[in-house]
Amino acid sequence: MLVWYDWPAIYQPYYNYAIYSLLGATLLVNVYLIRDLVLLNRIPLFNTKKHIIALLYLIGSSLFLALIPDVVEEYKPELLIGIFSIIWVNDSFAYITGKNFGKHKLLERISPKKTIEGFLGGLAMALLAGVALHYYVGVYGLWQWIVLAFIVAFFGTIGDLIQSKIKRQAAVKDSGSIMPGMEVSLIGWTVLYLQHHLLIYFSQYSTMFHKEGTISILIGIAVAGMLTAIATQIDMPNWLSYTLIALGLVFLIIILQFFRNPKRATILDDKTIVSPVDGKVVVIEKVPENEYFKGERLMISVFMSPINVHVTRYPIGGKVSYSKYHPGKYLVAWHPKASEENERTTVVVDHKNGKQVMHRQIAGALAKRIVNYAVENNDVAQGSESGFIKFGSRVDVYLPIDTPVNVELNQKVKGGITVLAQF
Repeated sequence: MLVWYDWPAIYQPYYNYAIYSLLGATLLVNVYLIRDLVLLNRIPLFNTKKHIIALLYLIGSSLFLALIPDVVEEYKPELLIGIFSIIWVNDSFAYITGKNFGKHKLLERISPKKTIEGFLGGLAMALLAGVALHYYVGVYGLWQWIVLAFIVAFFGTIGDLIQSKIKRQAAVKDSGSIMPGMEVSLIGWTVLYLQHHLLIYFSQYSTMFHKEGTISILIGIAVAGMLTAIATQIDMPNWLSYTLIALGLVFLIIILQFFRNPKRATILDDKTIVSPVDGKVVVIEKVPENEYFKGERLMISVFMSPINVHVTRYPIGGKVSYSKYHPGKYLVAWHPKASEENERTTVVVDHKNGKQVMHRQIAGALAKRIVNYAVENNDVAQGSESGFIKFGSRVDVYLPIDTPVNVELNQKVKGGITVLAQF
């Protein structure tokens, strides 16, 4: 006979299928509701399919609220307290800002009292609350709390507007008259119901973003927000509205994926030399190295496309004996002269076996900024961050001539994971 604690393991695949199926259905209903909110005078689902709204918009989204602690694999009351705190901060400051400074209506035909100024005020304070929660609560990293706060504020406002439209369509003031027993809480249940399935996905699959991308990510969020506001507030053809929203989302996604900083579990090994970056091996040859070694070395060159992770990691552990930045040109990264004429940084690490390994960050045609964290005489760990290069480039690794190579030309490698060579 099965006992309770055996069930999750035995039925885990079926449980996952059920949860993800419900997640997909709930997201689909919300997409339709958002579309109807912006483009139509009435919500068709409310007229013909009230049970779908009740099941997937209310009950389904509430279920994902209850599942949030499971995503982080152990019960974390601070997480739910933090989310409710962000909701309270967003609602409170949206009201205060809108009442005192609101001049431009957000969506007057649905909610006459909501203003763009109120929305932006609530959003700004919600983001600050996310930063504060990172330092005082923990659980998530800084960027995770910021993105979570943005989701709460942005989709919470959309949820409020959907609820307002449903109430107007039903010609009632209290949501409890639409669906008995579903009273509106003081902090606004719609804020939770619309967003928490997104928080489940975000909590489970999000990666950290690199600190070098802070300004770029904020610009991406601002651009996506402005395009969305233009698309929804200005009268234009539907295809143009969709195009503007899609362009904003695509732009933001490109920025986020470029500055992603996935955690890498480097297997520390004194006998291995790991790839410093993600990319493709484009050169394996003996070359003269004239800056530091003043002699011939074995060079392995890894080219990074704009879609690769651009964090640079130390290929070996040891002490940094040389670190220097060189301003220069911005030739394409695969140009033969790029390693000598382009903007670049050169770092040499002394291994405890007495051998030295150099890696050189080289800017490409798009990469206009190289960041180097290496400081001479510092001890560094294999696979830890050495720097960052923006928007496509390459990294050359210089090894002793007799070093056995473990990779081939055109092989794809992962920074901190793939073994390039061995001592």
